[in-house]
Amino acid sequence: MGGVAIYAKDCLAEHIAPIDVLNKCKELNLEASMIKLNKGNSKLFLLGLYRQPKANLDEALERLSTIIEETAAYKYPLIIMGDINVDILKTDTNTAKLNEALANFDIERLSIPPTRVTNTTSTSIDCVCANHYTKDLDVEVIHTGISDHKAQICNLKISLPNSTQPGQIIRHFREENIYHLKYLLAENSWLKVHNAINVDQAYESFSKSLTATIEMACPKKKRRPRKKKNLDMYDNKDALLLKQAYLQALSKFELTGDIEDKAICTDAKKRYDLKLKSLCKQATVEYIEKSVNKPKAMWDTINKERKKQGQREPQIQLKVDGKLLDEPLEVAEQLNNYFIKAADEALKKSDVTRTARANPITFTCDKYLSELSFTNPEEVSKVIKTFKPKWSAGLDEVPSQLVKICFKELITPLTSIINRSFQEGQFPKCS
Repeated sequence: MGGVAIYAKDCLAEHIAPIDVLNKCKELNLEASMIKLNKGNSKLFLLGLYRQPKANLDEALERLSTIIEETAAYKYPLIIMGDINVDILKTDTNTAKLNEALANFDIERLSIPPTRVTNTTSTSIDCVCANHYTKDLDVEVIHTGISDHKAQICNLKISLPNSTQPGQIIRHFREENIYHLKYLLAENSWLKVHNAINVDQAYESFSKSLTATIEMACPKKKRRPRKKKNLDMYDNKDALLLKQAYLQALSKFELTGDIEDKAICTDAKKRYDLKLKSLCKQATVEYIEKSVNKPKAMWDTINKERKKQGQREPQIQLKVDGKLLDEPLEVAEQLNNYFIKAADEALKKSDVTRTARANPITFTCDKYLSELSFTNPEEVSKVIKTFKPKWSAGLDEVPSQLVKICFKELITPLTSIINRSFQEGQFPKCS
């Protein structure tokens, strides 16, 4: 089994552009993936590849040369990594062919220690290649315990420009801001609201005064996006000791191939996995307990686990006149048209006709509501207390939680506006 994938950190997302090389690859021969990292005015290309052990080497090298040439990656710093299945520790025709193909673009394969070790073989079939534009490249081979191949870590010293990711403009409702807001609202006499000509003018005066007071006490500020903290469980001392014991047992089993060593290795891996699961569970519990918004923290944890398990929304497809539709809007339009036509045809075929009632039901009303009774501050307070404690706001930028906190300061003008609305028989217009 082969396949190539390149993952990048979120902080590099705006600097990375994928390069389409799929049409230059061939399954079971050479598979590749390529990205371009833009660093100011300079560029860096990264090419990942995989060649099956029995695949035709000449064809694979031809495809590799085509990728390098057509993307013009050789003109910039270029790093090539992957399982090429050509052992650099052997001086044979395959090694010579690979070195010659790379030399055509001034690319050199770096010499690294064995990357696949068994009890009978020791080979370095994984490659790390770079051209002369790539400087300060350090390569390290480590044992991960994930695969029968050792991993290669390349450290390249480059500097990226400061992120241009825009900050978020938010209004700060800190405790000190709320106290200041309550003080300013308490000092307001709301005379313009009480002396307004009509309810529209009263509400407009109230809205402008409240908005100005909130802007003064709780101003909007730019906040930089915070990095999400990952659950730290791999720095645990006990886990590191178990990992070291597992890797030592794995290395011994690869060298000896003995059944007893395999059993020891399997047991060491099991104990390491159980420790990681325990630490993950403990870290999740602590994350939820320390979170201010516990329901959100719980759902974040659930959604993260769903992503790990690869759960995806099922793709909706619809076959219409032999054509397969997979665009959601097209599928929805087709379904809408189908049910509209189905309903029309069903009505046409139906013999049931609508007829007026022979004796229609009549209603009589002796009392009519000509006016609304005025409300009072106590009644308005009870309604405000039923508001949901949310800090999210609508177009007026006044969250319901803020109204609940400041209801004593707002109760008088609100009662006046409501009673004026009842008196005039109209709802105030929003300007």
